[in-house]
Amino acid sequence: MLKKLLRWILIGDSMETLYYRALRLKNKGRFYNFISLVCIKKINRKYSCYLSGKAIVGQNIKFPHPVGIVIGDGVSISDDVTIYQNVTLGAARVGEGVKGLYPKVGKDVVIFAGAKVIGNITIGDGAVIGANSVVTKDIPANVSAVGIPAKVVGDISTKI
Repeated sequence: MLKKLLRWILIGDSMETLYYRALRLKNKGRFYNFISLVCIKKINRKYSCYLSGKAIVGQNIKFPHPVGIVIGDGVSISDDVTIYQNVTLGAARVGEGVKGLYPKVGKDVVIFAGAKVIGNITIGDGAVIGANSVVTKDIPANVSAVGIPAKVVGDISTKI
């Protein structure tokens, strides 16, 4: 059984599968916590990224180019979110992580390459964050935000 369990965990089809399996095993006992830690370390080593095991992640999260992604401890990500390479989701300053000041990402959000989402902010459902944007304030639902600092540039409430 142990051999089958290890094969099921360590031979993931994609980074999303491996991360989801690691989060499912978390807090199910000492042995499963160890297996979860092994999975997350494998992701860190293979893809050069940091995905915290303490993050709250929904289903169907996608990492099309999983390189350089950083997801901090208290980040909350809803279902059907797409995150591209070199995206950072985390606390704004050292010590804020202890206070729980992490971003919350809504459903169906797309965060393009190089974007930084930092601080205690909320990104609304269906929002799109442009490449290399720095998000430091709340973003409403169904809008597109770009720039440094990120500003709302358009409404995308109608899907094509």
